[in-house]
Amino acid sequence: MKLKQAIYNRRSVRIFQDKKVEAKKISQIIDAAQWAPSACNKQGWRFIAVSDKKIKEAIIRKAGSTYLIKKAPLVIFVLYQKHLTERKYSHVQSAAAAIQNLLLMAYSLGLGATWSTGLGKIEEIKKELKIPDNFQVIACVVLGYSREQPMTPQRKKIEEILSFDYFDFADSSYPFSYDIKKWSLKQIIRFREDSICATSPVENSYTFGRAKELEKEVGFISRGLSENEKILEIMPFAGTHTLSILRTKKFKNYHIFELSKQPIGFIKKRLLFNNFESIFESSVGHPVNLPYSNNSFDAVIIFQKLEMLPDLRILDEIFRILKPGGKFFFSFKNMTGLYGLYYWYKFRFFKQGQIWNYGPFVPLNYFKIRKILKEKFILKQEIGITPLFLINKTIFYPLSFLGRLVVFNTISKKK
Repeated sequence: MKLKQAIYNRRSVRIFQDKKVEAKKISQIIDAAQWAPSACNKQGWRFIAVSDKKIKEAIIRKAGSTYLIKKAPLVIFVLYQKHLTERKYSHVQSAAAAIQNLLLMAYSLGLGATWSTGLGKIEEIKKELKIPDNFQVIACVVLGYSREQPMTPQRKKIEEILSFDYFDFADSSYPFSYDIKKWSLKQIIRFREDSICATSPVENSYTFGRAKELEKEVGFISRGLSENEKILEIMPFAGTHTLSILRTKKFKNYHIFELSKQPIGFIKKRLLFNNFESIFESSVGHPVNLPYSNNSFDAVIIFQKLEMLPDLRILDEIFRILKPGGKFFFSFKNMTGLYGLYYWYKFRFFKQGQIWNYGPFVPLNYFKIRKILKEKFILKQEIGITPLFLINKTIFYPLSFLGRLVVFNTISKKK
């Protein structure tokens, strides 16, 4: 295989066949890894290949490592000796160079792989694998024979990432803040496009592992929907909620709206992987100019996305496209309850460095949202989910404002 072919065609694979990786191929992969450059040629890397199911399960259970470790036939932990070349993170750079060689060789040998730093508690991994204190665990690579064909992620134009002689990039970075007002819509769209391939369209994935919360959220909304209604879901991103709600009933006229094409392609792959045919229609556009005619839908759904938009003008558009008496369901992260204090502490006062893949957000004020909604919608029912002191409990109006999430079931006042 030519180098260019390997570089351009390699993809991050997270879904594997139940097939063992041969020892000969493991040796070839590690040999390729060790031919990477290392700082001062110290070659301080070490590799631990783990295929034992009990060890992998123990690592996930004790360290809270990525579930991919359990799903993959083989996991290679990449270590680097401490104190060899730590200045300017040279040891991490050296390990990263080895990992890239490893990934390219794995692909050339017909294997799929993904590099992950979702290791959890490193000390627990070191105990389980008997790693001495003078070695750091840098990352792991999960490998196996692929059971998926990952979508090709969009790449930037060369002129967007290359300049000569000095820094010359227009609008090239993202704000270092979760404050949505510091982001332009263009930046939000680009960030979502860049982030959508941070995972594969696997069976399930729950934000922060909140499976029970999602079940209550989706169940509340699904009970208010009919299979024959024309339904629009707005900005589903990776499709976690889409997949969950489509499993509840056999909807015959389901539509999704997104800000760009990348998330739509990802959701289609996800549904196909989960044995759903292309049962939905999709559209792309601007959130304050939805590409639908008046009175188009029986129901509109938004799962935790209003808090990611610069303003609430989309509510006027939703009212416009709903039929008279149409239903509007939406959930949102709530600033009013104890979660609001947590948000300010976690994301604003101390400025968490990494913006999560779904983008920046600011929880909404429950009382403000309720007031705005009542201008054009009848509030039929609402619930709060997961107040910090009652994990995964459902609470009803008038105490729903205490929930981390609030979910509304409303009806358009349009006649």
